[in-house]
Amino acid sequence: MFAPLCCSSTSVEFAAAVPCTLEVHVRCRESQEAGCVAFQRLDAAGPPSVAQALGPGTHTAVLSEEAVNLVRWPLHRYWKYSKQEPDVVPVALSLRCADGTQSILHAFLDPVTTEEMQSDGSGLRAAIRMHKVVVQGAEYLVEEIYGIAEVGRESAHDESGVGEPCVICLSEPRTTALLPCRHLSTCEECAKQLKVRADRCPICRAEVKGLQAFDMK
Repeated sequence: MFAPLCCSSTSVEFAAAVPCTLEVHVRCRESQEAGCVAFQRLDAAGPPSVAQALGPGTHTAVLSEEAVNLVRWPLHRYWKYSKQEPDVVPVALSLRCADGTQSILHAFLDPVTTEEMQSDGSGLRAAIRMHKVVVQGAEYLVEEIYGIAEVGRESAHDESGVGEPCVICLSEPRTTALLPCRHLSTCEECAKQLKVRADRCPICRAEVKGLQAFDMK
């Protein structure tokens, strides 16, 4: 229900499949509450949390100039990720639907160089650190499978493009992602052979340690 489409400047575009509530929290920690993930602000004087009811469709969550007041709320304290406080989330975005299912993004802000300055003149960029979903109280980390969006498209085959067919046998469709690199580049049988031989990914040459097969019907 929460599919990030793009993250730029200080905004995130996303698509919601069902009616839901969007929450935005700054400098917070996660906690469990009635089978869902809740967020506890760590500084009562920090940027206020925001909650908004949304319908299905594409939306944009924006951190306004008023919210990102770096004089009042310094960048290093509120908006940047710190390895010294790994459990502190600079910016948390949560979409929750009626059945309690949640899609959660952990994000942070970083300054950009003059060459990287955003088209709107912003000197900050928003970056996503983690995307996960919560279903019936269980949390699942969402990771991109490189090439899954191209499966089935009528595109030309080459070494780096990801579509059909398998880059090894050139006959069966690509249905299996190689782990940990997550390249969807082979059919299931060829992927199994790579793993048995302790071979490497034909796309990036990373060692194959595991497989994830998908039903492409």
